[in-house]
Amino acid sequence: MNGRVVAICDSGLLGQTLECENYKIEVSKTFYGGELMSEDKVVLLLKKERNLNLIGKNIIELCLELGIIAQEHILMVNDTPHMQLIEL
Repeated sequence: MNGRVVAICDSGLLGQTLECENYKIEVSKTFYGGELMSEDKVVLLLKKERNLNLIGKNIIELCLELGIIAQEHILMVNDTPHMQLIEL
């Protein structure tokens, strides 16, 4: 296992702060910002990496379709899905 965490967000969320009663998530450019990727490139990355921090409807739906995550592991921050996957 490597110590790298791959953080992926829907592009429209970058720079926003999401809050609900129990959670506050800053979708910061420092953590989530970087390369804007095609869906094909994202799929290759998701299949390779096992330490993921994901936020946004599009990326979560893609991970569900690929079988990388399960619905019951998704945390909703208002209407925005968020998920962390860490392989130990």
